[in-house]
Amino acid sequence: SGYTYALGAIYLFTINTIFIALATFIVLKLLRFPMQKYVNSKKRRFIARLATLLAVIVMIPAVWTFLKVLKESGYQKDYKAFIDKNITRNDELWLRTSSMNMKDKTMKLSFYGELNEAVKTALENELSDKNSYPNIYDFKPIFGGGSSKRSYEIVLGQLDNAYERLEEKANIIANLNSQIDTLKNKLEKVTNSMDSNDFVLLAKDAKIQFSDLQYFGYAKMLESTDFRSADTIAIANVRWKTTLSDSIMTVKEQELNDWLKKELKLQKLIIKRN
Repeated sequence: SGYTYALGAIYLFTINTIFIALATFIVLKLLRFPMQKYVNSKKRRFIARLATLLAVIVMIPAVWTFLKVLKESGYQKDYKAFIDKNITRNDELWLRTSSMNMKDKTMKLSFYGELNEAVKTALENELSDKNSYPNIYDFKPIFGGGSSKRSYEIVLGQLDNAYERLEEKANIIANLNSQIDTLKNKLEKVTNSMDSNDFVLLAKDAKIQFSDLQYFGYAKMLESTDFRSADTIAIANVRWKTTLSDSIMTVKEQELNDWLKKELKLQKLIIKRN
């Protein structure tokens, strides 16, 4: 409450004032400053005793608070050690909540699922070990837990959530792979595309290599054999001098095919006679 905080602040101020004065007195004594001399020695002794009594009275709550905090610290240390040793490291126990009441000297432990009597007895015997837990050995454990069905449902719910997250990640990965394939196809089209200047140079070289050519055309075409996927193929349309026989045209077309694949770095090329 507000009064508690106010009293605490006043008490802290009083302690600081008294011990600042005490520290000042000690420093003055060490530095041998001249001290006030009283004509009445009884009055001097009275004031000294009053100051000493006041300092002792002020220290009593401080000592009591220190001992209380020290005791509570021992409670917390043994409490954490008990939980860590007997529950956290035990894979068969699923602790849901835990708390300790230092006033009533009780420890409440709530688990997922019901505990059998053997486990409860083992935990009680462990807690009563004075050597291991000197501060809380006389605490009484209070066990609580939900039904096994509820724990089973919680586990199943966690598994379902994990599977849903995995499925979402799988969908994201599949979508990214699809986008990568699309980008690869676009990159391949850009890489393999040919502008008019490139085509003119290719046509001139083809005419130099094959002087009997009368017409030359080049294009890319999509084809599908399974009707589920598409492949890109290159097609070259040619027309030869009419004086050439069909057998000679066939030989020249094979040579042209090899030459174009080498020049254009193609795996597959089709020659069509125009």
